[in-house]
Amino acid sequence: MDYACTVFPVTFVDPEVDKPPAPHTFHFSQDKAFYHLCSFSPYIPLDSTEPGTDADNPDMYTGLPVGLQLVGQTQEEEAVIAMTEIVVEALNEQLDVRPEIGLHG
Repeated sequence: MDYACTVFPVTFVDPEVDKPPAPHTFHFSQDKAFYHLCSFSPYIPLDSTEPGTDADNPDMYTGLPVGLQLVGQTQEEEAVIAMTEIVVEALNEQLDVRPEIGLHG
């Protein structure tokens, strides 16, 4: 596949903001399997509703960068770069972006 893409930093992990989702009632068995798959822990039994392990603890990731990836059509590198500039500008306006990340237009 030859899709044009950019990856850019947005912020850093903040344990006060980045909390794991609360357990909930699952609609069907695949819903439960996807929930556990996305909880970053392969050691959670499928009959559990708890997120479970230290992998779900945002304190483990404090200060690590968080980024976004923007993907466009093939042969559209210029359009993807232009879209990235628009997204970065919008993020700079809406978020409390730390200057050391480098999100400057």
